[in-house]
Amino acid sequence: MELVKENKELRISSVAVAKNPRRRKPPRPPIKIRQCRFCERWMDQNTLMDHLQTLHGEHGIEEAEKMLLAREKKVKCEVRHCGYIAKSEYDYKVHMRKTHFLIDERKYRHMICPLCAKSLNAQEDLVEHCLVVHEVKDCVIQARSFKDAYECEMWKESIAKTHCTAWLINGRSNVNGNLQVAYYRCSRVFKNRYRWRSSEPRKSPTMAVANYCTSFLKEIYAHDGTVTVKYCLGHVYHDVSPANLPLSNSDKAVIANYLRQGFDAEVVREMIRREFTDPKTKLHHVTTSDIKKILSNLASSQRRLEEIVGTSDESIREFSEPISASALLQAPSDSREGSACDDIGDEAVNDRSSGSDIPAESLSACSSCAKLTERVAELEAIVKKLNSKVLQLEGAHLYDRIIKVDSDSLVKQEMS
Repeated sequence: MELVKENKELRISSVAVAKNPRRRKPPRPPIKIRQCRFCERWMDQNTLMDHLQTLHGEHGIEEAEKMLLAREKKVKCEVRHCGYIAKSEYDYKVHMRKTHFLIDERKYRHMICPLCAKSLNAQEDLVEHCLVVHEVKDCVIQARSFKDAYECEMWKESIAKTHCTAWLINGRSNVNGNLQVAYYRCSRVFKNRYRWRSSEPRKSPTMAVANYCTSFLKEIYAHDGTVTVKYCLGHVYHDVSPANLPLSNSDKAVIANYLRQGFDAEVVREMIRREFTDPKTKLHHVTTSDIKKILSNLASSQRRLEEIVGTSDESIREFSEPISASALLQAPSDSREGSACDDIGDEAVNDRSSGSDIPAESLSACSSCAKLTERVAELEAIVKKLNSKVLQLEGAHLYDRIIKVDSDSLVKQEMS
């Protein structure tokens, strides 16, 4: 009887525990149902990812990868051949701004009038505001088209000489994912940079440079290579002088040509000032600090070039010992079967000495000649690799311009 009572008490206590609302299991989270943007079918997220990878090809795989990164709160860089994966949206924006110069147009194009401190939404609004309110006649937006980027660069150098205006890159953005737009600001506009008076120690900024100017340039790149630009040549809140312009690529090439001849920075400065007497050019106002910067860039480029050549020499040494051309043209002593070089004979040698060519069909069957052809192809590949690395070096265009100047001078000497 006592055992039966104990069993009944246990059953009652278990029922009471089961009916206790505090001990109930939490409800299951609702299943997220998503729609496939390719076939418009509805399914849960995991099934949708498998569905995209198996049925919709490369575009489906990319969409599934984006969904996986979004679930992990990560963002992948959309620039081709980059592959960077940011841990947050903020890191992604920092990466795009610093690495690819891509900017948020609405955020970074916010302007403030330097004359009346009025807040404006875009650079074009600032130009129109200064034209209408402050009656600055030079504040006019113009447009022009070029067949390629090189022609646009040449035009910008001519503008620097004729209007004392130069622009520096401020960022890039994509319009509707198709057109790429590059934004340039006036070279006299700097952000969070200050000038100190020479008579005072550098403890606190005493004079700030203007952060906004009406002069700007916007380049729009099309798929066919053409470039359309919108620009303004009018400046406000600062003076316009050739001495304040940055050095162009052609100016750097001229300075590099003098430095290549072994002259010091001060000597180069005096020689350039004697050659360029027009005060409207930047080279007439060149300073020794500008020349020293170019000298340091050339030195760093030369060191990188030597490193590339050193690594290429090591790769060349990995090949077998060099084979002379006469040894390759001779028949191998241990070969049992005759080759095309054996069939040439003395008559072919005499013909070759007289200036006649050896038929290519006779050389194609020769193993030694085939080996020579392979070596020549390997050396040509190394030369192409060296040329591509040299062009990637900073300041490589300076060497290119120097070579062109030297070749032109040699042609003039021969004609004279």
